Amino acid sequence: MRTVNTWFAAAVICAIPVLMLLQQHLMPRSSPEKPLHLLRKMDHKLVLATEDGRVFNRANAKHIAYAAAVYAAQGKHDIAQKWFLLGAAEFRYPSVMLFYGDYHFYHKRYQAARHWYDLAKYHAQRDRQGQFLRFINERTDALDSLEKQKVKK
Repeated sequence: MRTVNTWFAAAVICAIPVLMLLQQHLMPRSSPEKPLHLLRKMDHKLVLATEDGRVFNRANAKHIAYAAAVYAAQGKHDIAQKWFLLGAAEFRYPSVMLFYGDYHFYHKRYQAARHWYDLAKYHAQRDRQGQFLRFINERTDALDSLEKQKVKK
């Protein structure tokens, strides 16, 4: 009985490293991709736009518009609308109001688009921006013609 136990113990002691080596040999050789570093995955232009867009300055309207456009393109419409509202409602930038009206126009929310176009027109008249005012009038004319076509159908 003693010799059987000795041989059994020796077999178990030898089997453990053999099984470990066998497991290493049978493991798949492909290793997963290295994860990209956070700095490589970030959009630096978007980060700068979101930082600069929070500062109230008429020159920063382009940063707000860029951040809203990027988030809308990514399908994050709730974040995009928050950026639009920051620039249009809180900071009252006429260019962002026009862009927000275009956003509503694209999503076929014509009353909201009309509202933001009218606000942009009011601020453009108040700031005496003639060329921008003509640009807004073109958009409102396009909206009027579209609404007239809907009424005819």
